[in-house]
Amino acid sequence: MASDTLAQPARAGTIDDEALVPEYTLPELCAFADGSPVATAADWDLRRRPELLQLFRAHVYGTAPEVDYTTTSCTASHEVLSSELALGGLATRREIRLHLEGPSGATKEWVVLLYLPAAAAGPVPCFLGLNFGGNHTIHSDPGITESLVLEAEQGFAKPRGGASEKWSVEKVMSRGFALATVYSGEVEPDDPATAFSDGVHRLFTGFAPESWGTVAAWAWGLSRTLTLLGLVEEVDETKVAVLGHSRKGKAALWAGAEDQRFGLVISNNSGCGGAALSRRAFGESVPPLVSLRFAHLH
Repeated sequence: MASDTLAQPARAGTIDDEALVPEYTLPELCAFADGSPVATAADWDLRRRPELLQLFRAHVYGTAPEVDYTTTSCTASHEVLSSELALGGLATRREIRLHLEGPSGATKEWVVLLYLPAAAAGPVPCFLGLNFGGNHTIHSDPGITESLVLEAEQGFAKPRGGASEKWSVEKVMSRGFALATVYSGEVEPDDPATAFSDGVHRLFTGFAPESWGTVAAWAWGLSRTLTLLGLVEEVDETKVAVLGHSRKGKAALWAGAEDQRFGLVISNNSGCGGAALSRRAFGESVPPLVSLRFAHLH
């Protein structure tokens, strides 16, 4: 499994030698399910893309209750918790609480940590990604409110700034980009025992929770956060790149696939169920992925 995964038994039967990879056949990408060719861009947008999305919903990620990400049946509101100069004047650090109320009255909220380059003259592109161990881990900045890391995720717990080498906040600011992040556990716990009851699944109590997995829930949360960033005047909402590593890399891929408002997808080491070819028997494979982290996929 990828490096963010909790301790697990050895992967029996895993092929890690390229010479041992058996033959495999990939389906034709630019052909419809009936075998006819995809001849135009309109063919892709109107027919082939929906076919592929439905295949991934049915066999990998599940179907979220809302697949039109430009709207939501949830009532959304937000509150700016803080906004002040940070990093020696290089950036403005802003914390925004996003609050959602589902059709049944259930609620869910999370805090978006947003860094904006102080020297920017207008709306700027933005990187958006989920973090593993809390907003406070991405930088040693003492002004970041410490996230309450869930008990089941203590294996990912790091001190303030413990994951700063992965986020490069100063470099992003100096290049004129914004950076937004959310602790994934606030969107959906990284725990099969509580994900469906404590995460965004609970907003849709009339919708079977097993119909969509945690990766789909994280992707849905990223889209809701993108909507919030569209309300921030310093951010160019047409140029938001969604990013992630390992399971969060799967979530970034699925968020970008379903929600075309994202301008770019950056997925690092997303493995099986992500960018890896599931039909190619090498490294991480489907059976252990599903059996060990069964809440993440459909």
